[in-house]
Amino acid sequence: MDGADKRAWHLYEEMIRGGALGSFIGHTVVVRGLGSPQAHSPPHSWRDQKPIAALAACFARRDYRQLKHLLPAARRVVTGAARESYDAVLVCFLFAMPLARPLLARPIRLVVDTHNYDAAWYASLASSSRNLILRHLCRIGTRYSERALIRLPPGTVLVHVSEADANLYRQHRPDLDPVIVENGTTVCPRRHCPDYGTLGKKALIFVGSLSAKMNQDALQYFASRFWPVLREKAALSVVGSNPPVSVDRLCRAHGWGLHANVTQEQLERLYEQAHFAVLPFGYGEGSKLKFLEACGRGVPVLATKAGLCGMGQFPELATANDNPEIWERRLEAQAELHPEQVRQLVSFAAQFSWENLARKLLHIIESAPLLHESSHLHESIRHG
Repeated sequence: MDGADKRAWHLYEEMIRGGALGSFIGHTVVVRGLGSPQAHSPPHSWRDQKPIAALAACFARRDYRQLKHLLPAARRVVTGAARESYDAVLVCFLFAMPLARPLLARPIRLVVDTHNYDAAWYASLASSSRNLILRHLCRIGTRYSERALIRLPPGTVLVHVSEADANLYRQHRPDLDPVIVENGTTVCPRRHCPDYGTLGKKALIFVGSLSAKMNQDALQYFASRFWPVLREKAALSVVGSNPPVSVDRLCRAHGWGLHANVTQEQLERLYEQAHFAVLPFGYGEGSKLKFLEACGRGVPVLATKAGLCGMGQFPELATANDNPEIWERRLEAQAELHPEQVRQLVSFAAQFSWENLARKLLHIIESAPLLHESSHLHESIRHG
């Protein structure tokens, strides 16, 4: 799962464990309660081929994420779910609003988890690439997002991962009171850690969905800006799902270890071997699950300022700096990992456990106003 998948699933999972009743309708599966996932679509289709999906979105002048993720079978599942009784619908991302339309035909609470500020996310993505098709799709995505936001019915609850995102969305819809549900993590301190006093190279780890362009760009940025300074003092493990050929070539070129599609047990072992987790992002929006996941394991973090975007504060063992020489000095200075520092790191992450955040989100959903104007909702979603 990528970061958005993890957020959506873990919040749902913990709300159900907390006593809620519900269904989770994902990209290709539906889960009722915490039962086994039931496939509603094949796990792979032409939409998963990014170049094909991008061209199709361009020709159809459609939002790329809508075309890629809102599968016809998922729409049928939602239509079937609309025949049942639900008190609320939680929509993940503004682009998914059309999918929710059948559920809004009767009085219901509407909560939209924005995940990040779309306009800034698209702008960052476009500025990082010279690909004309990508930049065109970013412009289309921005228009779709702004249109969907403007046409949300009064009473919709907007959920954001940071105060910065909330302030940006407030400029468009000051009538909608924003609420903050931060990104979270599973807190599981590692049982073992490496010797920080070693005279050898320090082990670094980068974890992320390797099919995501933002993560690919982060690795390229690390290679060009940080690695020339750190290569004599560090070794890097790149860990993630579905690495493209470009990531494989990058790892080979710089002697990085590539660990693709690892199990949870393998991931935990890699974290136990790491001296630092790295977040070398040249741009970013929202906030990074990668940061909290490292903290929850007690692993010190080296990050750029973009890598820790959305975090107002962070613990002593987390460094946010865009200067590679500062990273180099941190590698050299960390000759011992003090237990109290590790406790601070884990305690910081514990504030953002999925259980705590799900309890907060469930209270928000329960307090949301009931929307009655179904005709207005239909019109809003149809145009959104």
